[in-house]
Amino acid sequence: MAVANSVAGAMGIIDGGQDAYINTTINGIGERAGNADLVAVVLAFKKSKGLA
Repeated sequence: MAVANSVAGAMGIIDGGQDAYINTTINGIGERAGNADLVAVVLAFKKSKGLA
């Protein structure tokens, strides 16, 4: 769910003409609990924008 929320939020901001920054984790190590995995976010974003 964190990946879907991150991608949807970023796409909404980008479509509005602003820069978007997504907090992610690498190997589960991050600032807080509940952050999305970096690789999963990148792959989901590429797939949703048709870049793959």
